[in-house]
Amino acid sequence: MIFHWLLLLCSLYSEARECSFKKELVLLAHNDYRRIHTVQELEWNNELAISAQKEATKITKERCDLPLYYSDLAGTNYLSVGKKQFDEGLAVKFWYEGIKEYDFKSSGVTTRNPNVLAFTQLVWKATKAVGCGVSCCSENMVLVCRYHPFGNIPGLFSQNVLEKYSIVMGNLFNKHPKTYGQGSHQCCVCFNRHGLIRKYGLEICRQCFRERATTIGFHKYW
Repeated sequence: MIFHWLLLLCSLYSEARECSFKKELVLLAHNDYRRIHTVQELEWNNELAISAQKEATKITKERCDLPLYYSDLAGTNYLSVGKKQFDEGLAVKFWYEGIKEYDFKSSGVTTRNPNVLAFTQLVWKATKAVGCGVSCCSENMVLVCRYHPFGNIPGLFSQNVLEKYSIVMGNLFNKHPKTYGQGSHQCCVCFNRHGLIRKYGLEICRQCFRERATTIGFHKYW
């Protein structure tokens, strides 16, 4: 009997572990993309995260066979994906891909394309905070992120959705990522950083500092 209870507890623990995400990486990916458009970085907001968690839970309770999900709920981005395929950086990248369909000249005045609206909310200049939550059903996971102040307000796209400023200089740490050794410098968009952090267990703040210092040619500490 005790053995069966242990198996059940292990199963529940494993499921809980699988249905999770690292908020630091989600926030990092958001801010990497926002830097490309020269807008202020977002801060994590726990109240938004609680709201996003409730929304994610509601979705998985209503249906388990999840397509890519979209709703008109203001200031909210959604993504459904298999648990095994989930990656924080790729999830945010999926939303950013809407840039390919966004017309900066028309400033999104009439668009209701969910792919575009996910992108514009992601880089919306007036947005200051984000909070996210996940919920799982069977082998599927839903990620929901909520934003404040929310974006995609008609008439305000031109002021809040700015074009790319430049490619950010990053460092791929091809040689000694764990020891912060001098790697080979290449031009790359900074969202590559989240993969390095996950793979090598880098410290986020130190990684960001090193990239920025490297960009301006300051190498005193390495």
